[in-house]
Amino acid sequence: MNVKCKGIIFDVDGTLAETEELHRAAFNSTFKKNFIDWFWSPEIYRELLNISGGKERLMHYEHLQSGEIKTKNKYVLMRLHAQKTKAYARSLYKTKIKARPGVIKLIEQAKAKKIKLGIATATSLTNVESLVENIWGTPLYETFGAVATSDEVSLKKPSPEVYKLVLKKLRLEPKHCIAIEDSLIGLQSAVDAGLKTIITPSFYTKNEDFSSADLVLPSLVEIDLSKTNCQAAIN
Repeated sequence: MNVKCKGIIFDVDGTLAETEELHRAAFNSTFKKNFIDWFWSPEIYRELLNISGGKERLMHYEHLQSGEIKTKNKYVLMRLHAQKTKAYARSLYKTKIKARPGVIKLIEQAKAKKIKLGIATATSLTNVESLVENIWGTPLYETFGAVATSDEVSLKKPSPEVYKLVLKKLRLEPKHCIAIEDSLIGLQSAVDAGLKTIITPSFYTKNEDFSSADLVLPSLVEIDLSKTNCQAAIN
C-alpha cells in the first residue's frame, strides 16, 4: 500500500551542506584565541562526531583530558562554545558556503508539491539560521516550516526525541515523512522515530555502516520529485 509523503525532514551539518570542516576550524581557532592547548585534527574530530552536539563534544573531550569535569570548567566550556558559534557564523559568510548537490532542487520541488519541510538537528538554532541564511539568502522559516534542535530535548541523537519533536511541530505522523541524514547516529535517531531514511554520506561519515537505511546515495541529485513522489523514490 502506498503511503502519501507529506513531509521531508533534514539533518543539517553534513546533510544540507558540508559544514563540519568549518565547525572544526572554528573550534580550533577558539582554542587558540583562549590559549588552550587543544587541537582537533580531522582524525580526532571524526571520533568526536560520535558525540551529538558541540557543547557535548567539548565536555566529552575535557573529560578525556582530565578524567572529570569540574563545575567551573563547565562555565568555561559554555563560554568557549558561544565564541565558537560566532566564529562559525563568520566563516560561513567568508567561505560563501553552498548546499550539497541536489539539496536546493529537492526543496524547491517539495515546496511545489506542498510537501512540508522540517529540520531535526544536533546543532544550535543560531547555527541553523546562519547556514540557511547564507545558502538561501532568506530567513530560516521561509524555507523550513518547523525546526527542532537538540537544545529543546532531553536526549540528543541517536535518541529519536528530536525527530519526534519536529514531527509534532509539523503535525505529521512518521509514516508520512522521510528523513534525510548523513551519519549513523542520525540514521538511528530517524529510524527509531519510525521514519524511512535516505542517507547521503558526507566527508566525515563516508565509511560508516548505513545498511539499515532505506536508501543510500552519494547526493540528492538522483531524487527528482517532478517525476516521482518522495515515498516512491526509496521503494
